Amino acid sequence: MSEDPNSDQRWIGDAVFVKVNFEVLLDPTNISEPPDECQRQQYRLCRLELLDSMILSISQIRRIGENRQSGINQPNRISKQLDQLRELAQRVILERNSLEQERLESTTDQSFHGQSILALWLKMMLAARLSTDKIEEVTGIIRFPGKKIKGLSLSGKGSTRYHPGLPNCILASFGSHTIISASQDRFGVEELDEWSRQLRDQYLRKLEEMCPSDSQDKIRKLRDFSESLYQENQDPKNEQITMDGTEKGEGGLRYDLAGPHGILGTWNTRGEYMKSCRLDHCRFKTRRPEKNQGVSSRFYPAAACAEWSCFVEEVYRKQGRDIILYETEERELKILKHNS
Repeated sequence: MSEDPNSDQRWIGDAVFVKVNFEVLLDPTNISEPPDECQRQQYRLCRLELLDSMILSISQIRRIGENRQSGINQPNRISKQLDQLRELAQRVILERNSLEQERLESTTDQSFHGQSILALWLKMMLAARLSTDKIEEVTGIIRFPGKKIKGLSLSGKGSTRYHPGLPNCILASFGSHTIISASQDRFGVEELDEWSRQLRDQYLRKLEEMCPSDSQDKIRKLRDFSESLYQENQDPKNEQITMDGTEKGEGGLRYDLAGPHGILGTWNTRGEYMKSCRLDHCRFKTRRPEKNQGVSSRFYPAAACAEWSCFVEEVYRKQGRDIILYETEERELKILKHNS
């Protein structure tokens, strides 16, 4: 029998392992500030953004735990985890306040809550290094904490595994500029997981709203195609599914995600290369490292994957420049849907 996604035990698991996983990412022995002053300033700004997001996440977990304290079966365990989360929050706030003076106003690149904790951490780690364009280097960075973070299964042995407070998939794209993206940070408690999804959706929606109108139109077109393709593959026998207003089977749209000279990779939380989902394979052209060529047979929801975040962030950064959606013919789309 699967565990109730809103059970007290599920909350306790989230609370315990969020604390463990956040402490691994914050371990000062794993991080050294860069010697260059300009680079050090960027590193500190990235760390400040990471700390802000951690505080927000911890606060949300605590809020839900505090609401459960009355009428629960394990009040002592709930109280213990609330105390430990409070101590963690105080440590993070203390460090955040010491870095607050490093915060700078920017008129060209605004950040919003909703980016993944692990994506923000990776940005910080890359800001501390002189070289940031090697996929192998990113693999090594993610793999190091990947050995220490803790995960849980949603419904027992053999079920889907997640790492509380962290995403299932993280992406690094090195093209005309570097983009670090991720899927949503995952939780076992349904309410927390939905909060995380909505926060990420709001972040991407804000970026989309700040794009020129023609760029917003291209995001909308690719999203419509993606949603149609996803729905089609939830019910392959449904012959009435359409793609962006056209009859099923007439082709689709595709975007060159890393650009003609760029490269990107996707990893799981442990730093292992992760296959592209079938939907991303159909809608995004990418150049990947040799060990990251695989394609999954699964179709995930249109906006769920790290590749979608990367696309929206790419369009936002380019502000209308060189955003080209390629049309795929019916035969090409059929090959993409069924072959690697």
